[in-house]
Amino acid sequence: MAKMEYMALTQLRQSPGWQVLVALWAMQHKKIVDGMRKAGKTGRDSNWRWFAGQQEGFEIAITQLDRALGEMEAEVIEVDASQEAKTQVEELLKKIKGDKP
Repeated sequence: MAKMEYMALTQLRQSPGWQVLVALWAMQHKKIVDGMRKAGKTGRDSNWRWFAGQQEGFEIAITQLDRALGEMEAEVIEVDASQEAKTQVEELLKKIKGDKP
């Protein structure tokens, strides 16, 4: 992903609105967990499974920002490591050939 997208996502994480959204997510997550616990007590497996599915989808959605940033950072690290290795190989080849680095 592009540098502008990375910057936009990091700025989003630092915004006050993001903190409000995280608080709202925490309240919604509590509702899902409470519903799952209540459904588990009734002994009806289908109700529990429904809430478990809701929780899984919810967790995927709320962690998207962190996962996207992590992927972007991993790509940059991979590119940097590849470039560094290429530079080292070029320097070694110059030394072997007797060229000045």
